[in-house]
Amino acid sequence: MKHYDKSERSTKSYGVLILSILFGTILLFFGLGIYTLTVRNENYRIQLDNLYNKNYYELNDNMSNLEVKLSKLMVTSNNTQTLRYLNEISSQAEFTAANLGQLPAGQETIASTNKFINQLGDYCKSLFNKVSAGGSLSEEDLAQIEKLYDINLLLIQQLNKLTTQLNDGYSFTSDKDISMPDTMLDEAFGELENGSVDYPQMIYDGPFSDALINVSPKGLPNEEKSQEDGAAVLQNLGSLGLADIAYVNQTEGQMVTFNYSYTTQNGVKGYAQVSQKGAKLILLDNMRMLDNAELSVSQCVQIAEDFVKEVGLSDMHAVWQSDYQGYVYVNLAPILNDIVYYPDLVKVIVARDTGEVLGYEAKSYYYNHVERELPDYSSTVMQARQKVFSKLNISSERLALIPLSDGSETLTFEFYGEYRNMKYFVYIDVVDLSEVNVLRVIDSENGALVL
Repeated sequence: MKHYDKSERSTKSYGVLILSILFGTILLFFGLGIYTLTVRNENYRIQLDNLYNKNYYELNDNMSNLEVKLSKLMVTSNNTQTLRYLNEISSQAEFTAANLGQLPAGQETIASTNKFINQLGDYCKSLFNKVSAGGSLSEEDLAQIEKLYDINLLLIQQLNKLTTQLNDGYSFTSDKDISMPDTMLDEAFGELENGSVDYPQMIYDGPFSDALINVSPKGLPNEEKSQEDGAAVLQNLGSLGLADIAYVNQTEGQMVTFNYSYTTQNGVKGYAQVSQKGAKLILLDNMRMLDNAELSVSQCVQIAEDFVKEVGLSDMHAVWQSDYQGYVYVNLAPILNDIVYYPDLVKVIVARDTGEVLGYEAKSYYYNHVERELPDYSSTVMQARQKVFSKLNISSERLALIPLSDGSETLTFEFYGEYRNMKYFVYIDVVDLSEVNVLRVIDSENGALVL
């Protein structure tokens, strides 16, 4: 799961440009150019290939980010969010164009793609100015955005074909005359209008990504416990039957933990963390290879819910699950008075072959769990529905407390629905009925992911 902020992308993109300029300067010093030289030095080939690979994968990431931001732009109904996505798309397009220009593709072939990326950025700039001046996106604007989204998706599909080739050992430079444009790149960009639609690789793994935690945990007792107390917590997990529990070391920081090694019933070596304050199980990791999946996903979800009860957490219910090659990843959160508390997430991994718990992580829960005073509000779910994109086919709704990027929390109406065969979560603030966030669900080969 990888995050990219604009400063990070900018640094990476301009760093690549600087490297490219340096390589070009060196070559020009000898009176030669990258596309007019047949390179015989293998070390140079490797350096150049690494540079091309770096630019290619950054291009892929940028195109994927564009696709997701465009998809969110299509369904948002809030001007603040609209301005945010338009600005992000415009900036992202600049980085994408920079990466594209540093690949060994024929200029005629990439001309249409380069034009599309630049026009996408410029168009979003013009829409940003329009909305900033008090206007709104027209039906024509929204239709154009959908067209741009479709073209972007087609390009990603073509790039994914090249990614497969690279993963199979394809090189941009080896065993070919690099004075000529790269054939595979020409094929990928040349078929822009002929590819079929497919999802790109997604990067998040749950309804809410983990924020960096730099505050003291709110959910731990003040009483400090001993290493022996921590070992007893592991020993008392009867469903796991852990043996050979041994203290390893201590992790310092905002949350001090005792760290242990152990052996499972299957003879797998594992690792665990127990908090010094209160002796609460924080982390469990005994991942292993799986045999044939015998259990259903729903059975594994029930095992996860039973396990968190055994650990001592009450009112926890599965709010998200994803099956990846027999590993069932379950996110659980407290549900009280029909409100789901997403900041207090606990994550459990269950094996579909034996039903064994292979992983457990409760840092978010113990950092955030506290008695909360919720805001008073008079708005209804039907009023909130009116603030959601009208073409979103809503299938479920509920109250949800969600974390914000600044570390605060807000109570929202959560709506889940589909538009153009894509699934979304939309969050509307209960007090002022503003759109707080839009998340997109991806059914990928890695399971159900959310961005």
